[in-house]
Amino acid sequence: MTNPGNRKNSAGRLLTRRRFLGLSLAGAGMAFGSGIYARFVESDWFEVRKVLLPKGKFPGAAGLRILHLSDLHWSGAVSLQMLERAFRMGLDLKPDLICLTGDFVTNGFPSEPSKYSKLMRILSDKAPTFACQGNHDVPVQPIKEMLEAGGVRFLQNETVFLSLQGRPVRITGLSDLWSGHLDPALCMDLLSEANNGPVPHILLCHNADGKENVRDYAWDIMLSGHTHGGQICLPFYGAIVLPVQDRGFVAGLYSWENRLIYITRGVGNLHGIRFWCRPEITLLVS
Repeated sequence: MTNPGNRKNSAGRLLTRRRFLGLSLAGAGMAFGSGIYARFVESDWFEVRKVLLPKGKFPGAAGLRILHLSDLHWSGAVSLQMLERAFRMGLDLKPDLICLTGDFVTNGFPSEPSKYSKLMRILSDKAPTFACQGNHDVPVQPIKEMLEAGGVRFLQNETVFLSLQGRPVRITGLSDLWSGHLDPALCMDLLSEANNGPVPHILLCHNADGKENVRDYAWDIMLSGHTHGGQICLPFYGAIVLPVQDRGFVAGLYSWENRLIYITRGVGNLHGIRFWCRPEITLLVS
C-alpha cells in the first residue's frame, strides 16, 4: 500500500520542479527579449532634447541655439547612415552653432575617411562646427585632418572667437583627459585674470572629469560626452558601469562652481547596444 504522504511529497517536488522550469524559461525569455530590444530598438532610437539654459548663467547670448552631439563611434555597430539620420534630426532644430565633443570612431582611424569627411559636411555647411578630441580618437592627427576636410574646426587646447547673430562668442576645445595632453594653460585665462565681459565662453571637453583641470580657468559652460549616460542602465538603479571618477556627473545639465556643465548620452555606442539609455540629440538654448 502506497503511503499518502509519499504521494504528496512527490507531487510537491514535481510542482516545485515545474515552477522552477517555468521561472527559468520566463527569465530566459525576458533576457532574450531585452537583448533584442537593446540591440535592435534602443540603440538607434534617438531622443531629441531641447534644454533651456538658466538665465544669467550664459551672458550676452540670449536665444543662441547650440547643437551638441558626441560619441559618434563610427564602427561596425554604428553606420554612417545612422549618423546621417542623427545629423539631419539635429539640423531640423535650426542651430546657430554645432559642437561635437569627441569619440568620432571606435577602433582607430577609419579605412574610408573621405566618406566621414563628406558626412561632416552635412553639419558644417549649415552652421559653424567645432570639435574636440575623445579618448577613442587616436592617433589624433589623422582624425583632425579627416574632420577638417569636412569643414569642422578641430580644437586641441585652442581657443577661437567668432561672431554669431552679430554677437561675439569664445570657444575652447581641449585635448582628451586620458591622452595626458589636456592643458588649459595653453589657451585659457585664469579666473583671477579674466576680463571677458559679456562674451560667453563655451568649453568643449570630452570627459567631464576634466572639470577639475579647468576649475581655476574662466568659462561659462562645458560640453562633454564620454559616459554614454551609462549606455546600459537599470530602472530605479541607473548606470551599471561608468568610465568616470566622479559618478555624480553622468548625463544632463549640472551647475558646478557657479558655471554650467552639460553631458550628453551621445549618438553612437559601443558593441551596438543600449538599454534604458537612449542615444541623444541635444539643442541647448540660451
